[in-house]
Amino acid sequence: MNSFFPPWRGGAESYVYNLATSLHRRGHDVVVFCGDEPLTPSTQVVEGVRVERLDILTRVYGTPVMPSLFGKLATEPADILHANFPSPYLACLTSVASKLKRTPSVLT
Repeated sequence: MNSFFPPWRGGAESYVYNLATSLHRRGHDVVVFCGDEPLTPSTQVVEGVRVERLDILTRVYGTPVMPSLFGKLATEPADILHANFPSPYLACLTSVASKLKRTPSVLT
């Protein structure tokens, strides 16, 4: 989970892209949930990684708020949930979903 994903440009976006594609090349199924900007809400496959671009309702201090994110995190089968900081919104939602699902989580 990250606020954005390429083609959005930034350090966190590059990190998530490189991590996700590297894990996929090692044989893992990887799903990235992110805000839709600069594209539209959709599901794409980017180098074998499923990227779900979620509709952004608003921003709070630059952080995109995506109403469908918690439901996605809570229902997506996963061995681990991984969120990027400094967004407290992403960290909080991932932590709560992790606790409810009893799925380990990582915060980078």
